[in-house]
Amino acid sequence: MDLPIAGLLLYVATSCVASGLLFLPAAALAESLPRRCAVWGTRLWFAALLLPHVLAAAALGYALRMHALDPVPWSARAPTFRHLSFWWITDSPDAAYRIEVIALAAVAAVLVGMLRPFFSVALSWRYARVLAGVSTEVPELRVWLTPLDRPWSACLGLLRQRVYITSGLAKLLDPEELSAVIAHEQAHARRRDNLRQLLAQAAFGPTVAMPTAHLCLRRLQASIERAADHEAAREETDGQALASALVKAARKLRDLSADPNEEPLRRRLANRYREEFVAERAQLLLDTGEGEGHSVGRRLALLLPAALLLALAGIGAPLAAPTVRSFFESLLEALSANR
Repeated sequence: MDLPIAGLLLYVATSCVASGLLFLPAAALAESLPRRCAVWGTRLWFAALLLPHVLAAAALGYALRMHALDPVPWSARAPTFRHLSFWWITDSPDAAYRIEVIALAAVAAVLVGMLRPFFSVALSWRYARVLAGVSTEVPELRVWLTPLDRPWSACLGLLRQRVYITSGLAKLLDPEELSAVIAHEQAHARRRDNLRQLLAQAAFGPTVAMPTAHLCLRRLQASIERAADHEAAREETDGQALASALVKAARKLRDLSADPNEEPLRRRLANRYREEFVAERAQLLLDTGEGEGHSVGRRLALLLPAALLLALAGIGAPLAAPTVRSFFESLLEALSANR
């Protein structure tokens, strides 16, 4: 039982550390991208969520392989690596108990991270069933019209996706704006963005409690919306019409959410159209392309934190393998010595 506990703690520790370290360079790279590279921003944030678990799995595989080849604790083998061995773990008389308590917390984090996508699928399936029962299909527009007064649109489903438009949104927008909104939601369907977000939630894993992982997921969702805006505007849709539709829907939802008699659940729906994010999306859609993105100097300044961290990672890479193995061996030593 000692080997699974040590492996679990090594995986959780490595993924959490990597999640925290990767956020700054990922943010710098995303901010330095041209504004019209929304698709690359989406890929970058998805990689920032997935890469910590790839690194943690590689570290665990390396530690298990080295332990199988030579199961001698590095703390006992070479005084040179004593400062990397976390030997202080074994000094506590109840080290095994403390490690097992930490392992239980790590198991809980892993389970929460694994169950989150299933909860999202169940919630989405329930919403889709409710909307399908009250909505009417409009074949010429390839959408389903929902009899709700709130201005709202969504693309629901993983494999069989449907675009839902409320009657409140249809009444609020003119035909050109409504066509732009439909094109935006259909862009989500073509890009399989619902599946993309589900995989991103599954990538949370043990980093579910890390603030940086939540920030990565939020920025991924924002990048997905911007990418759908860009794809809709790149097709046969007027970007100004989509920007106007976004502003109109955000203002209407803001007015509705200001009603003190409004239900809390509907108030939360208004957060989907946060004014700052809507203003940013509308500005990107209205840009003509001149002065696109940041200046070269600002991009280089944004890339400095990423370059610095990458350089430090290159310098510290030779110490990473001994540190990972010594941490793993010290956990095993503490678990076996205190039984």
